Amino acid sequence: DIVYLKYGTYSLTTQLVISNRPSLTIKGGYQGITGSPGVLTNLPSLVKRDAAVTFMRIGHIYHSTTTVERVTAANGSLTAAGLYGAAFLVESASALTLRDCVVTNNNLIQGGNQFGAAIYMDGGRLNISGSRFVNNRISGGWWWEQGYGGAMACINVDVVVSNVQFFGNYISTRAGYQRGGTMYLSGGPARLISNVWSNSTVASQYAHDYPSCYSWGGAIYAVNSVPLIVTSNTFTRCSAGLTDGSAVEFGDILYVDGATQAHIAGCTMTDNGRTSVSRTLYIKTGDVSAGRVTMRGNKGTGIYMAGGTFAATNLLVYGQSSHGFWGAGGTARFLHSTIVRNAGLGITNNGATVSLTNSIVYWHPSTTYVREQQTNIVGAGVTVGYSCSYPKPGGTGNTDVDPEFESVPLNNYRLHLGSSCVDAGLASGVAMDLDNRARPQDGNGSGGSQYDVGAYELTNAAAGTLRCDFTASTNQGWDSITAIFTAHVAGSNTNIAWYGWDFNNDGSFEKSGTGYRVVTNTFSSYGWYDVTLR
Repeated sequence: DIVYLKYGTYSLTTQLVISNRPSLTIKGGYQGITGSPGVLTNLPSLVKRDAAVTFMRIGHIYHSTTTVERVTAANGSLTAAGLYGAAFLVESASALTLRDCVVTNNNLIQGGNQFGAAIYMDGGRLNISGSRFVNNRISGGWWWEQGYGGAMACINVDVVVSNVQFFGNYISTRAGYQRGGTMYLSGGPARLISNVWSNSTVASQYAHDYPSCYSWGGAIYAVNSVPLIVTSNTFTRCSAGLTDGSAVEFGDILYVDGATQAHIAGCTMTDNGRTSVSRTLYIKTGDVSAGRVTMRGNKGTGIYMAGGTFAATNLLVYGQSSHGFWGAGGTARFLHSTIVRNAGLGITNNGATVSLTNSIVYWHPSTTYVREQQTNIVGAGVTVGYSCSYPKPGGTGNTDVDPEFESVPLNNYRLHLGSSCVDAGLASGVAMDLDNRARPQDGNGSGGSQYDVGAYELTNAAAGTLRCDFTASTNQGWDSITAIFTAHVAGSNTNIAWYGWDFNNDGSFEKSGTGYRVVTNTFSSYGWYDVTLR
């Protein structure tokens, strides 16, 4: 069956009930002429709670398979324990599909424990694509009441969410136990693909009973979700915490608990968190893997482990206001990862079992530019191999030499030509780097493809147009210093006939001509020097 909705506003005084319909499709935005739906327009069909009705749900779906397209569901509002899903309550193994819909301004006002401000499902299938969830929320309440899912709560549901924008969904209550500012998942598989999460928050306002007041999962809370697949998602300005007093915030992006098996791939997490004690990703228990993930400029610690397992490949963590990784329990493995220039430590460990292979942990804290003042890895139980950190870790294949990033001030942590991390890794079997560039390549022109250390692989030295760069034996010191500069070239034609070195950036070359690939210069006066190779 198909129901066509003419564009316009439909103000409801009682909820819609869909019961025992094996296949129902509701299509909004049509022209709506006499006897025919007419053509599809670009105007919405808005279905909302009438302003004269204080509390009402938009739709109740029972034992049905329902598809809704191009409809806005708005202003559902419920209060009292046991009343869940102010937009859609979906029960009895039903299936709900939303396409190109807007779900906005639906509210659960706590009068007990509340689940899913916009959507609540227990069993069945949920498929959402090309839609927007805006300003759905759980609010109010007292300290013993709990909220689950500021936009949706799914219990034992098969969930697929793709190309959806989540903006400004939240839980903000006086209660001390809140989970999932946008999404609460308990049991069942979930696949979250190419979504945008912004300004999602879970916040308890009542701090009197701290430490028994908690907020978990600013965007997503997952317990016993098998599997949880999070692919090509972007998270910005999401947070978890108490708005009064001080507390530990548990997972600004994601809180993982129970037997959850999570895989996070191709995701970017930027500007999330509230304070320096925030944790962008919090793993209580469960198994989590991360591939091609970037964490940058978030408040607090990037990854916090209380237990479970965590395996990262092609991970980049920089600009956190506290540590890159904090291990308190469980087992963590880093492969081809770069943890650099965070305000705290690169890795701090006081209870987890941690291993690093083909990885870089450097320039911590972020305020230092002096290699000898770094504190990168702290704590027992950390095994390091074929990696770069200072001071040089014990183990095989490690180095403490500056990894020579493209541009630390511009947060470009790809490797320079001539970096000691190029072709210095252990054969890992990893096929791609963080940029989706093939691994391994012959980055140093030695005649064989080898794996690089860190999240990025340098392009084959013998391929492409001419590229040039240089490294320096030192870039800082007291009084006068003598530095050795080495030019590095790559490309299909590397027959260099002339080198020009400008040691003070005045436009003239102090040393130039053939045979100047490696040069030495003494800087006799203190100050900053810009060196140019032409």
